[in-house]
Amino acid sequence: MKAIIEEGTPEMAKKMQDLALAEGALPRHLHTSLFTASSDNRLLTHRQLSRHLVGRWVTGNPTANALLHRVVPLGLMQYLKSNEKVPEEADRMHVRDN
Repeated sequence: MKAIIEEGTPEMAKKMQDLALAEGALPRHLHTSLFTASSDNRLLTHRQLSRHLVGRWVTGNPTANALLHRVVPLGLMQYLKSNEKVPEEADRMHVRDN
């Protein structure tokens, strides 16, 4: 997904964003990214992946942004638009265990 969006044509990236909305992947991953609370590395990796995908699907997509404005409270949306630095989280997706 990341390679298609970053390296593909803008039309292909738009199609992938639209498919994420049409298939219900965006709300499912939004829920996972916001409400996963665990100390299990597997679940934390899944949460990090979900956060990454939600960011990819929402960036530059007015339909996804409109969906977020309908389901997320206004106070949280204002917080998400903040310029404050996000606390660093361990990168769990790009770890190689050879």
